[in-house]
Amino acid sequence: MKWMKKVGQVLNPVLPTNNMAVHDTNKRDPSNKANRNNPLEFFNTVYNNYKKAEKEAGGPVNRYFNIAGFTILLRFAGPALIPYITPALNHLTTQHAPEPDLTVCLWDSISTHTEISCPPWEMDDYLPRGEVRGYNTDRIHIAFQLGFCVLSMLDIVQNTAIFWIRSARHAYYSESSHPIKTILHWWMREQGLQLVHAASVGMQNGGVLVAGRGGSGKSTTALACLLSEMLFLGDDKVLISRKPIPFAYSAYNSATLNADHLQKLPQLIRKVSNADNLDAEKALIYLYNFYSERVAVSLPVRGIVVPQITGQTDSKLTRVSPMTAIKALAPSTLFQMPGAGPKDFREITEFVKHIPCFLLELGTCLQEVPETIMQMLSNDSG
Repeated sequence: MKWMKKVGQVLNPVLPTNNMAVHDTNKRDPSNKANRNNPLEFFNTVYNNYKKAEKEAGGPVNRYFNIAGFTILLRFAGPALIPYITPALNHLTTQHAPEPDLTVCLWDSISTHTEISCPPWEMDDYLPRGEVRGYNTDRIHIAFQLGFCVLSMLDIVQNTAIFWIRSARHAYYSESSHPIKTILHWWMREQGLQLVHAASVGMQNGGVLVAGRGGSGKSTTALACLLSEMLFLGDDKVLISRKPIPFAYSAYNSATLNADHLQKLPQLIRKVSNADNLDAEKALIYLYNFYSERVAVSLPVRGIVVPQITGQTDSKLTRVSPMTAIKALAPSTLFQMPGAGPKDFREITEFVKHIPCFLLELGTCLQEVPETIMQMLSNDSG
């Protein structure tokens, strides 16, 4: 099947100019030779630089979040990154915890005047999705997003992660909509949860996962449901778990929507946070700022919905096979997440095959969309 073959495709990433300097100094850094092909040594080197950045910034600024029942500490080296990283997570804010389940150390070089060590890998070690050849083990995970000069690292044994970006202002949109998503993907997978490319909405008795590639109507479906007073878990990235029963967990309260689609949902136009950049970015909305009572933390999953834009007025649901939902959910998830592979595919498949799956013929009358989904959920609960 064509869609399964695409999972294994290897692309040839192009290194942008702003990353050339990272490698130009590689030959002049004697520590790189020791770190070559030693992910743990490189992790420790960068972690030591984080501590220098923290000291330079005047100490850490801590923020705690409860994500899928786990306490996550975001430990910032100074305040520069906070307004770019935390808004999408604010609905999950929790109290101080003396022993968080995961600590993520975040810093940028510009505000802290502290650089990372030059990566010890070579130019041709860059792989698709930000992975680096030879620098991912059972313990250490490393990804470098070339386009945005973002480094994500995780030590599974120490439950410690590092997020570095050259400049805080470059975090806007690319990382602000779904912050630390690569780290969450790696770490939550070890806890039995899967970060998937999907939306999720519902009612008190349960919800649906909305699966589909970009442009399929996923965001439009989720936001139409939110505006009908349904509960909202996520627009593009949610966590799922199949034990003891299928559940979805909110990771972000952000929503992203193509600018030309905003006219279909005019209630949201004045809530866009990046209105000045819509010529280059999708519209970004932090929904918790405006609909806090409708942003849910978790819901049991009672159905999987695959939207399909029809151009017709009415919307309707038709029962389909699990394979239809797997094809809508798995490829886009695997293509986006560094390190995703057969294990992730199996988890998604096992999750889907025990849940009713539906094709949503997405009509132009958006008021019908939530009514159609709520009717299905009401029938299922009965």
